Amino acid sequence: MHWYDTDGTPRYEVKKKDGGMRSTTLRDARKHGWVPSVTTVMDIVGKPGLEAWKVGKAIESATTVDRRVGDTYEEHAKRILSHSKQESEKAAKRGVYIHGELEKYFHDIRGKDHCPHPDSQSDIGKMCEATKFILDTNCGSQDWIAEDSFCHKSLGYGGKLDLHSDEWVIDFKTKEFSGTKSKQLAFDSMAYQLIAYSKGLPSNRGGGISMGRDPSGIWMGDRRIANVFISADNPGHVVFHEWPKDKLEMYWHVFTSALTLWKYIKNYWPEEFQNERS
Repeated sequence: MHWYDTDGTPRYEVKKKDGGMRSTTLRDARKHGWVPSVTTVMDIVGKPGLEAWKVGKAIESATTVDRRVGDTYEEHAKRILSHSKQESEKAAKRGVYIHGELEKYFHDIRGKDHCPHPDSQSDIGKMCEATKFILDTNCGSQDWIAEDSFCHKSLGYGGKLDLHSDEWVIDFKTKEFSGTKSKQLAFDSMAYQLIAYSKGLPSNRGGGISMGRDPSGIWMGDRRIANVFISADNPGHVVFHEWPKDKLEMYWHVFTSALTLWKYIKNYWPEEFQNERS
């Protein structure tokens, strides 16, 4: 679980009694009035795509991990699951590394017209430059801000955005793929995450729930939302996917419903904590 304090500062860890650090718990959050991250809230909702990927990895491990002489079924199954988790952890670490490099790249090029990566021939250099190119192509010229965190006090949630501008909110996803069709990569849960980020930004809140409709009746947010899928095994291959404007209202209702469900299950309403303090 990830948590944020009321000014948007990440509170992922707290000090242990012996002076070390440990992951923040719900109990810690209750004590300080910290809010859950968007991803923490969305863990309440099932993710079919992710679960299918985990099952696929478990099946791969089952064909790779040989059964040792004398192994019981339970022992063999335990080693298979351990092997598949190692693959998941490896993928997660790879994603964190790529996100970190993208953050540095977009921070360094802010306000510049010419944006080559210092090591354009490296895998990460190709990923960064290809990401910038596809964003320029689909979004036009933008003043991008990388890794900006926030806290929505009135609704009681927070988060950290990969990239945003006055017009867009972007979330990066790293996966192993080679195709060009975003429908094979995008899942609605990603849109729920993005709309929560968009509404979490101070300039987008409008009281926390209000967004108007354009003359055609489409529900409009202040910012457009999109995922950029970055291939982890084909450096330089990226796919852009903007989520449809006519579904933004539905995405927002799903997220706020999940947020309400999360609060009831955890029996914790961070916004009430803030009201008590004020």
